Amino acid sequence: AELFSTDLIVFKLSADALTAPRLHSPMLNPADGGFRFQLSGISNRTYVTEFSADTKTWWPLATNQLSSGSVEVLDTPASGSQRFYRARMLE
Repeated sequence: AELFSTDLIVFKLSADALTAPRLHSPMLNPADGGFRFQLSGISNRTYVTEFSADTKTWWPLATNQLSSGSVEVLDTPASGSQRFYRARMLE
């Protein structure tokens, strides 16, 4: 029996797909219902990760400077049946 699902669909929209941030390695924490994933991008650049319930209204989740090219992003238990995530590099 599967206790949780780690389905993740990734869409990259960027002027340069080679430098677009990447969200990967999703994992649900069954102990608290939280969700975690990795954000990868260009080292020493700052990225904001956002979430949405409907892909229309986006809310900030975390802002990170990637000193090593990737960072783990944590989200608390969501109050809806689904959440969408995206990341973008800040200028």
